[in-house]
Amino acid sequence: MKIALLHTLLISVIAGVTNAEPVAKGDRVLVVVTGESISEAEIAKINAVYPVSINGTINMPFIGAFRAAGVEPALLAHQLARAYKEAEIYERSKFEVRIEGAQEEKE
Repeated sequence: MKIALLHTLLISVIAGVTNAEPVAKGDRVLVVVTGESISEAEIAKINAVYPVSINGTINMPFIGAFRAAGVEPALLAHQLARAYKEAEIYERSKFEVRIEGAQEEKE
């Protein structure tokens, strides 16, 4: 129990997580990427507001569906940076994620 709590606390500190609300299905999240080796065209493609699907994912350029629901924005940013690095797309990138609100429901 103590190890699990310590692990969660460590991840929170590393990701810079505060008491932010986690992303929820139906939210819209703003994703912004910066980095030395990222072209202006790629930045323009990634920097956008993404709807969180009913499956809890966002559809990210180059890597596809990515789990977002239930994850706090700072941790999601860290996970995105890691995913792009592991996919050998961006070696050194910094992501920022912010919840922009819920999607508008269609009548």
